[in-house]
Amino acid sequence: MTFTTQVKNMATLMGLVHLSPSEQEIFVDEFGEMALETTLVRLVHVLTSEQVAALTEFVETKPEPHILLGHIFTHYSDAESILKEVITEIQEDARDVLR
Repeated sequence: MTFTTQVKNMATLMGLVHLSPSEQEIFVDEFGEMALETTLVRLVHVLTSEQVAALTEFVETKPEPHILLGHIFTHYSDAESILKEVITEIQEDARDVLR
């Protein structure tokens, strides 16, 4: 399942399907940014100090989110599993809140 599909599933879970396509896009962007930032925070805890320095240097160039995501997936083997974990946790929390 792709990241975008997971985010759209999140929108459905939260009852946001009644939003216009542009409003849904805003939700996807905001949710994606939050998930990416959380992933970065967790990722630095499993990296060496040299890897953290290299990642920090890259992040400071302020790449577009999709570029940053591609970079961390390419260079850091734990990134994809961490992102999936983050999304799963957010979805579970949302389900709990909506019950």
